[in-house]
Formats: sequence, C-alpha cells, structure tokens
Amino acid sequence: MRDSSFRYLRVPATSLAVVLVLLGCDSASDERSAEIARLGEARFQTPVVLREVAKLDPEALILEVLVNDRVTELTRGEDDIWSGVVEVPANRSSSVAVRWGQNYGDAGYITLAEQRKSVFSGEEGNSVDFNGGYDTESFNADDDAFSNLAEVQEGRSPVAFLDATINTDGAFPTGGLTYPLSGECGARIPISVPIESGASDGPDDFSAWWCATLVSEQIDSEGNVFPVDSIRFVVNVTDDILFDDDPGREYHDDSIELYIDGNNSKRSFYDGVNDYQLRFTPTGAGLIQSGVSLPVPSDLTAFFTYFNGGYQLIAYVPLASTGIVNAQAFGLNVQVNDDDDGGDRDAKYSWIGIEDRDISWRNPSAFGTAQVP
Repeated sequence: MRDSSFRYLRVPATSLAVVLVLLGCDSASDERSAEIARLGEARFQTPVVLREVAKLDPEALILEVLVNDRVTELTRGEDDIWSGVVEVPANRSSSVAVRWGQNYGDAGYITLAEQRKSVFSGEEGNSVDFNGGYDTESFNADDDAFSNLAEVQEGRSPVAFLDATINTDGAFPTGGLTYPLSGECGARIPISVPIESGASDGPDDFSAWWCATLVSEQIDSEGNVFPVDSIRFVVNVTDDILFDDDPGREYHDDSIELYIDGNNSKRSFYDGVNDYQLRFTPTGAGLIQSGVSLPVPSDLTAFFTYFNGGYQLIAYVPLASTGIVNAQAFGLNVQVNDDDDGGDRDAKYSWIGIEDRDISWRNPSAFGTAQVP
C-alpha cells in the first residue's frame, strides 16, 4: 500500500515540458526539517527553439533544473523525453530555472536557452509549465554581440571571442585554418560566404581571401622613422572579368568592401561614431564610402596591384582615425562584389556572414570581431 503521506499530481500526457512536484512526508512525520528540499519529479521534451537548430548535436545537449540555484541534471530517455528527480522546498516560493546547454571544448558548459519562474510549492503540490518562452539572447560566452545559440546555429564558435587577431608578425589564429600563408601578411582568411548569388553569363572564375598585419612605423625615402599605427589589409581576388559600368552604384560593379566598427559596439545601425563601410574599386571610382558610413579617414591610403586573372588591394587603415584601440576588440568584415556581365552584380561574398543574407551594409551587428594585440 502506498504511504498516504505522499501525494501525486496528474498532468495531461501531452504536457511534456512540466515540472511535476511530488511532495514528501508532511512535517509531522518527516525526519528532516520542513525547510529541507522535498522530492519532485520533472519531465521535459527538448524545446522547439533547440530542435530546429540543424547544427546543434542533440546528443550533446545537457538539461539542468535549478531550484534556488541548486542544480539537478536530467537524463534523456526514449522519444526525446528528459526526466529526473529534483528537490523542491515545500510551503514557500522558489526560483526554478530550466536550463539547456552543452559542453563546448575547453570552455566547458555553455548555456543555450533558459527559462526561469518563481514557483510556490504548497502542501498539495503543483505543476509548472515550461513549454515556451525560453530566453536564448542573454547567454554570450565570448561577449561578441551574438548569443551562444545564434553562433551555434551559424556554425561559428560560441566561445571564440575573436574571429581574427591581427598580429605584428603575420600570425593569424583564426580557428585552425589551413590555408597557405601569403607572402604579405600571414594566413589567408577566405572570403567565401555567398551572401548574395545569382545567374552569371561569365565563367565560375571567382575566389578571394584577406589577411592583415599591424604596421607601427614606416621609414621614408630618406631613412626617417615615423609612427603609423595602421593595419595593413591585403585583399586578394581571383576574377578574370571586371566591370565598372554602374557609376554611383559601384556596389553593383567589381569591388571590395571593408567594414569597421572601431569600438565593437555592433549596434543594429551605423552609429555615426566609428562605423565605416569603405568601398574600393579596382577600376573606375576608386575609394568611396556608403551613404550610412562615416567619411573616409583622410590618412587612409590604398592601392591596387594586378595579376593574370585577378587583382589585389593593399589598404592602410589608421587605428586612431577609425577608433581602433590596441588590445581592444573592434568590429570587422571584408566583402567582395562580383560582376561578370555588366548591370547588377552577379554575386557578393563575405568573410563573416550568413549565407544569402547581405546586411553588413546597414547593420554592424553582423560584423566579425578582430583585435590588434
């Protein structure tokens, strides 16, 4: 016979994301203090916000239920049902959080989604619904303006604070890239995310990469040394068909775009402080800025070189004029427009970005993150 001092709650079979509280012995017969947490059962199903993330390995998920910050880890069973026993204090309100996360490399556990509620567990017990309303935006392990879940969804690392480090020696720690080094500035970083694509009458002739180094001083023709504190960007584009037939709309011609957010604020709009979209055209207009960007810094210099089947930009971007500070992160993106047949561009490629989503020109939050050490 079941002990009458235990009470069960019934819930509909479809209510999978429910904390099901099972009260322990009443205070008259409980050997422990009534303030000691009592036993409760919890059953959950992985929420839709996580099930729809194609790049999230469901086997790597961890579900934790926190009662007043005391953690109980639940286990997955059949039909993607998670269950376990948690301890819930009786006759008082408790903070109950349902937290979904994963272990990620050396960084350990990172949170992807969480929902927190205040729960009062009375003598008769109660059930609490955690089906929807999970917070996914508040968890940002690398503090780079993107949530952990968003970066997992995009195939990016949620713990790598910097997408690129611009070193004085040309070394470029960028997540294990194996591209050959360039002679100009170290590791080649691909510009390969197709953020806009379309039909082209020309051959499939396009590829691009970039790299960069810090130039702290230069020597003039007379041997005088003077400080520069600029980043020397090299952008190399293999493209054997170039067009510049769209004056005033050079973003539809072959061109390179360099995006900078000097203080890494990564707002959803250009803030007018140190946000730049700079466009370099290998033929035609030269260096211009977009309508939402700050003007081109007067001490920024750039030039093109050409090779059989392509072209290369070398641009010296001054730190002080663009608001970049040594040892502090700044927003950065590098993009290339490709036009093979005149008129509107045929494709646009980005270093950082989501496929088929061209928003860096209006939204600095889409930039990557870099740092000059």
